[in-house]
Amino acid sequence: VSFKYHYFSNNSLIALKESELKEGDILSIIRQGDYILPDSLTKLNNLFSTFKTTNWVRGVHIESSDEKKYDTTDVSNYRIVPYDIYIRLKNNSYNFSLSHYFFKYNPSLLIKSSEADIFMYLIFNYQLNVVVDGFVIPDKATGTKITIENSQEVLYMEQLKKFRLKTTRLTRIYNWLIRLPVIKNPTQSKWLLKTEFNYPLVFRKDLKNNTYFLNKF
Repeated sequence: VSFKYHYFSNNSLIALKESELKEGDILSIIRQGDYILPDSLTKLNNLFSTFKTTNWVRGVHIESSDEKKYDTTDVSNYRIVPYDIYIRLKNNSYNFSLSHYFFKYNPSLLIKSSEADIFMYLIFNYQLNVVVDGFVIPDKATGTKITIENSQEVLYMEQLKKFRLKTTRLTRIYNWLIRLPVIKNPTQSKWLLKTEFNYPLVFRKDLKNNTYFLNKF
């Protein structure tokens, strides 16, 4: 197993298809201006080796000097299921980018013709897990929004719509209660809904033992 890093350019997908990738390699697509932290390769190797059923993760870089808060950092916005993508596409608020994502190489990924296609393939076939540990630090001065052809976006919308989330009556009542001004607790509301809909798990870092553990929240 090896790591392959691919830097995007005008002929990015051509270069990706011509890469000497082997099934099981770990692939990351990062952009010019980003830089990889020194121990990222070791940490990712340990993570994928330990959690063998994990195929796709996103490293979220969150600065925290308080180790106690590190384990409770709110990363609910990074935990996504197909219907979340539907909502964001509908609101024109989603930035399709595989930057900071790491996945085990699957030959069928190379059949896809664009970054958005690869992202959607992953959404439909694998569950994303969030790692509260940055592997790549972005150049904040540059941001690339990847556009999708209108016809392709309509097709994606139809496919994603089928994953509509359905709440139970009890969940809706409880969610309404904790949103009341006298009780308002937006963080608890986020965790409630993420739990109800079986959102992806979060890898939390055990700083003392320098390992990861899966957390439901």
